Amino acid sequence: MHELASIGHTLIDAPSGAKIPLHTVADVYEDRSPNFISRENGQRKIVVQRNVAGRDLLGVVREIEFAVNAGDPMPAGYRVEYGGQFESEAEASRRLRLLGGAVILAILLLLASAVQSTRDALIIMLNLPLALVPIAAGMGKPGSEIQAPMAMVILFGLISSTALNMVIVPAIYCATNPPK
Repeated sequence: MHELASIGHTLIDAPSGAKIPLHTVADVYEDRSPNFISRENGQRKIVVQRNVAGRDLLGVVREIEFAVNAGDPMPAGYRVEYGGQFESEAEASRRLRLLGGAVILAILLLLASAVQSTRDALIIMLNLPLALVPIAAGMGKPGSEIQAPMAMVILFGLISSTALNMVIVPAIYCATNPPK
């Protein structure tokens, strides 16, 4: 008990610059509950959790960011990090964008090889954004976060096939029926 009393009498700096005993601003007592202050990379860390069941994760994080940024500025040495599922989702989205760009480039190269014309391949590829219209229209519906990727793949396939047919069929017709 003597150790707790001596900890409580430890002098700390007040915001005014005066030295005050710790027990005037905090209760010093022994407790057997789990530690609340942890360390990561040599720095103290406090975790604040929130349940977002039934809500859009990105929307909740944006609300929290707005509230944190609207409040008083953080003291020097403090920072806020958003992690957990949000961090995992952001990393997966970044990877998906990167891989999506690589796949689109590969499709363009394969199309250019198949139709033997970069111009025709670009015409086909320029039709792909048309698939985004129905996907964007359906995004607000319940369950769309699961259905949208499948719908995107299906619509991209249908539109690519249709555009390919619009380029190849006339080319085959012209090749088999030369002008008279």
